[in-house]
Amino acid sequence: MSKAISFNRLLGTLAATLLATLLGIGMLAPAAAHAAPPADPSGTGGETSASSGTTSLDLVNLEKIDQNAKGTITLDFHYEGAPLAGVKVSAYRIAEVKRHFPALPAYQQYLQALKWNEFQDKSGAIPAGSVDASKWADFAGNLANHIQADQVAPEATATSDSNGKATFNNLKVGVYLLLADPFTNAGASGETYVFNPSLVTVPSLVDGKLQYDVNAVAKLEKVLPKPAQYQVVKHWQDGGNQTARPKAVKIQILRDEKLFQTIELNNANNWTYRWEDSEGHRWAVAEQLGNSPYTVSYEKIGQAFTVTNTLVPKNPPKRPPLSKTGANLNYLWLAPLLMVLGAGGIAARRRQVATAGSSDFKSESATNSKQNRADREAK
Repeated sequence: MSKAISFNRLLGTLAATLLATLLGIGMLAPAAAHAAPPADPSGTGGETSASSGTTSLDLVNLEKIDQNAKGTITLDFHYEGAPLAGVKVSAYRIAEVKRHFPALPAYQQYLQALKWNEFQDKSGAIPAGSVDASKWADFAGNLANHIQADQVAPEATATSDSNGKATFNNLKVGVYLLLADPFTNAGASGETYVFNPSLVTVPSLVDGKLQYDVNAVAKLEKVLPKPAQYQVVKHWQDGGNQTARPKAVKIQILRDEKLFQTIELNNANNWTYRWEDSEGHRWAVAEQLGNSPYTVSYEKIGQAFTVTNTLVPKNPPKRPPLSKTGANLNYLWLAPLLMVLGAGGIAARRRQVATAGSSDFKSESATNSKQNRADREAK
């Protein structure tokens, strides 16, 4: 009997441990918590607003996209409520809207160097809110710098009208990078406006529906000319493995989205370059990419640019196999059984304790009775 109870107690403990493990890794979480809202694959009615600068399409909606459909993008240019007419905009179709968002051939080296795959989950989708907005802004800005430095031809161009709207018609579905030229307003004392690069998908997911006609708002800032000093510095993240580094790298400096000059960084100049010019321009840098084992990232603090190259190992370590003590879906059916057996073990243990307690009480009562009779007879 004691062995059976011990076995039941062991099963109860195992059931509790297994249940806690499954809940901890999310295997028993409700499926609805991870499900995306259904989309209407034929929803093309009406123009709708989409956030510029971010991209999100979950797996459910990716698989419902009509790859043969055409769409439009309308970009709105306003400053303090006033429309900006005459702004020139270029649209670059950088990737397809399929699982893993495959890069178009002209942009493959840029997207690979900027770690495009890290924006996607394991299913090859980009769920809404999965990537911070600042990370999207950095990606779009760095991609724009490479495209403009290499003078890549856009998919389409447009100019804003008197209402401040620039429209691209008859676009293939895909991920688009939108770049607007700096704009000088002759009617406002020569004020210059610069615009942030925007990422927009056609179609875009709005209120759970796929919309092929997208309206986005351009983000801009006003700049005033004044003298300033600039610098660009190269950093290496390779554990000191200098044998993998090139002897020199070329950096393209852009002013107002146009190539300003190309400079070379090496050991002789301590991988640093400085220059002076007016702050009333939009400055950026881009490294000329080649067959390098490094990825590249950019950071701008004030007037200083940092270009960081990170070495990618040729044979990255493989993920270790799951421990044998980890949860296994093949044994998921055992959880209810173990829980029932565990509950039975606990109940049996309680009955045993209750029975033992009752027996002790009866034994003690009988002993006391015999002792009382003996005392009366002695008297």
